[in-house]
Amino acid sequence: MSSSRPPQYDPSQYPPYVPPEARRATALPSPEGPDAPPFAPLSPQQAQAAFAELVDPFAPVVSAQAIFSVIFAIVGATLLPIFAQLVSITLGARALRRIKRSDGAIIGRGLALFGIIFSLLCLFAYLALFALIVYGVFSLGSLGAS
Repeated sequence: MSSSRPPQYDPSQYPPYVPPEARRATALPSPEGPDAPPFAPLSPQQAQAAFAELVDPFAPVVSAQAIFSVIFAIVGATLLPIFAQLVSITLGARALRRIKRSDGAIIGRGLALFGIIFSLLCLFAYLALFALIVYGVFSLGSLGAS
């Protein structure tokens, strides 16, 4: 297993970083001399090694389309019923295709499926409610005619 540090990196050759506030608070003289900077700047190799320890460049990314599919599904359940549900289903389907093609570089299949299924359920519920209202209006109209 290869290390994330460059081969020439030797941490013992660099002084430890001490924030200027801590240096002023302790009021210790600098070992490099009175006119030395309060800390030594990082070399490009040190900065790259420090950043590589914090971030895994090969970590999978969550699909933004899947996240927006869930957001539109939840918003569509309350604010914009039909429009947001259709947008959520479209985004979820696009996210699933993209996740499948990415070969593991993009994740979020569960989010995309949730967005699609929840949107379909809400869409069917809203359409059933609309059909029930239309049926009720026509039934009341037929009662008044007889």
